[in-house]
Amino acid sequence: MKKTAGALLGILMMLMFVSSANAAWTYEQTFNTLNNGDLNGQDSWSGSTAFDVVTTGTPYEGAKHLSFSTLADIDISRNITPTENGTLYFSVKKPTTNQDTFLFILKNNNGLSDINIYFNANGQIQAYNGTTASWQTIQNYSANSYYRIGIQFELSQNGWQGLAQRTYKVNIDGGAWSAAKGVERSNGITINSVRLSKQGNSYSGTAYLDFINPSYAFGPPPSLKLPFKEGEIWWVSQGNGQGNHINALQYAWDFNWGAGEQDRGKSVFAPATGTVVNLDNSCPDPEPIDTCNGGWGNYVIIDYGNNYFGKLAHLKTVNVQLNQQVVQGQVIGTVGSSGRKWSDPQQTILHGPHIHYQTQDFPGLNDVSIASSFSDVPTNGGVPIGCNCSFVDCMTIDCNNLNAYCYKSSNTIP
Repeated sequence: MKKTAGALLGILMMLMFVSSANAAWTYEQTFNTLNNGDLNGQDSWSGSTAFDVVTTGTPYEGAKHLSFSTLADIDISRNITPTENGTLYFSVKKPTTNQDTFLFILKNNNGLSDINIYFNANGQIQAYNGTTASWQTIQNYSANSYYRIGIQFELSQNGWQGLAQRTYKVNIDGGAWSAAKGVERSNGITINSVRLSKQGNSYSGTAYLDFINPSYAFGPPPSLKLPFKEGEIWWVSQGNGQGNHINALQYAWDFNWGAGEQDRGKSVFAPATGTVVNLDNSCPDPEPIDTCNGGWGNYVIIDYGNNYFGKLAHLKTVNVQLNQQVVQGQVIGTVGSSGRKWSDPQQTILHGPHIHYQTQDFPGLNDVSIASSFSDVPTNGGVPIGCNCSFVDCMTIDCNNLNAYCYKSSNTIP
């Protein structure tokens, strides 16, 4: 992501429209087929010339994205095939909570705003309720975290998804749908255009729109297996919500086979079948300071499908390539402590060689972990429990007895 003078506004968006039976959504644009440079005039988009098609170093859904960077208020929009109702999703990452705002807007057949989602300068995600003529807070947002916003809307009297005419509802990150809200205007019969708006000139910003897709759908999570060799017993030094596994790392695990240098170089296995969509293998291992890739070191991120991704980090080596298909049980790298200083083996177990694993719903290196479980963990709903212990205490763990912190893998190539 390109940095500009002043604070960085990074908005990574993906729009996914699921057609209704009454008025099919037909527009699709991944931006991959467009020319780099000014979006204005390409594919019928029009508005500010500050919007550009760019190729980024770390692809999200496609190799190209829509980007803008400016100190001014800017807008861009595109007409679509008129639709009465439907479902859409878009994802936003904003690096500050107290500067400038971002609006996602659906406009009706009269060219007026009907549905407005607002990332304000007070750290709130809001939706405009036309029934009460007020902005309503859906939830707060944090800087540098992704939020997937879902919208279901109905402008006709067909009662799509149980909605009354000219109402819509919102969800965030796959959570419960909100109560229905009225659209802003009372005379629209179809949604006819999409508008993106950055408001405020307190700092320059860079935003990304990844793709628009009429056939996106969420599906079930993958069936995961522990990321080490079949038959091996490893212990969990840090589990969900333990140690530094809080906030964005809330649902992560650190796995160890032995202690000290015993784990370094052991094989790391793909927890599920998928495609490698993000990786780095340039970090030294061991590393003298905590710097490489922000402390993550060498890593592999696998796209499992249905918007689920698995991240394995602190690797010594990476044995796969970008865009490579991998199968569950395939070796993807070896255990290391890259990205973490490892000068005193008894200083902290967490800086030594181990497997860091987390499931997330975006493919970025710093994306938020989400809840997941392993099919070969027979207790606690498949969620391994960590000891969260000191180095000395951890050395007393006897995995021969398969105690509460020790888990046996059944991960192998089918």
